Amino acid sequence: MIHKSKNYGVNSEMKDNFEKSKEQHPEIPDLDLHYYGMKGYGIKDKCPEEGRPKFHLIDSRKLFSLVPLINSKNSPYELNGDKLTYNEIDLPFRVKFIGRIGRNPAYFYHRGIQEWMPTLDSESILGINFQPICKGCDWCCRDLQKGMINISPEQGVRALQEGGVDLPNIDKMTFVTGMYRNGEEVTQVILKTVELAKKQGFRGRVLYIGSQIQDQTLAKRLIEGLDKTRFKYAYTLETFTQRERMHIKKAKGLEEVLDIIEKIKDAGLTDFEYSYMPGLDSLDAFYKWMPKFSKLGKPHLSIFRPASVEQENLKDFEFVKDPFKYLCSMRMAFEKEHRGPIYQNNLASLWGFPIDRINPLFLTDKTSLGYG
Repeated sequence: MIHKSKNYGVNSEMKDNFEKSKEQHPEIPDLDLHYYGMKGYGIKDKCPEEGRPKFHLIDSRKLFSLVPLINSKNSPYELNGDKLTYNEIDLPFRVKFIGRIGRNPAYFYHRGIQEWMPTLDSESILGINFQPICKGCDWCCRDLQKGMINISPEQGVRALQEGGVDLPNIDKMTFVTGMYRNGEEVTQVILKTVELAKKQGFRGRVLYIGSQIQDQTLAKRLIEGLDKTRFKYAYTLETFTQRERMHIKKAKGLEEVLDIIEKIKDAGLTDFEYSYMPGLDSLDAFYKWMPKFSKLGKPHLSIFRPASVEQENLKDFEFVKDPFKYLCSMRMAFEKEHRGPIYQNNLASLWGFPIDRINPLFLTDKTSLGYG
């Protein structure tokens, strides 16, 4: 008698879901589909206490970067040592295990070759986190290091200098809302930080990811204060149906949010996106609201990843049941609305990084600048 594991039926259904999506979307490569599966089902990790595993998934056309935050015990994707399999079978593309990483809270962080994080066109991106003390939204995985406090732009830029940040070679500076009291304070912090950074040679672009700047007057002041510095605003929407669950301050109705966005765009904001996390909304809600927001700007996408086992409950039922179908459906809808793929520096996008737009070192056997 052949004894089948208790997960046999579940894994068989997952495999069927994969094959159905592959048949329905022959234009979407296996790499992309398996990445969607890993985002939906997670990864079974036998050694989570050793740190979060980091992978690059690579085929002849693109690269996806993957860092699961939790151990998903029932996933068909399993990590054993440095080998990742699907239903105990090798994956049909290159899986490059980078290593295990911890959470390193800091006042700033890099995206680029120095941190072995791919970016489009090999750009060097600096994330600013001078306001780390933030209750945050329920999905946020931010940790605080002992002794960390909110600091001023002057203290922050000094920390950049002491940390050896080469500001003249930073292509983009990204501000993510922490616990700022209001939009006025956000505006002041961005303007002062950029002013001080320019004195140290910064000549790059600025991205603000947040939603506290909701007033036309503040938007105009920010744009005028930045002068010729290119500026993009990514409004943190995240979800159409669970906003109040994310954070009490995100309980505004969607029609009101649309009105706010239209007004700040009228203030002269020409480069606008709305941040969105596939995985939280039903497809019906997505189809209803996505076109309305996409008329105002491109989505700033990052597929939802739970930071704790409890946060699995935030996932939409359709995403949990069949992430292949769910994410393929969203991808096709976005491509129809925006006339093609949306390539961005988000590490959890729907399209990954085209390999002809990233540093070729990522395609070698190296796993850091100091290796080999």
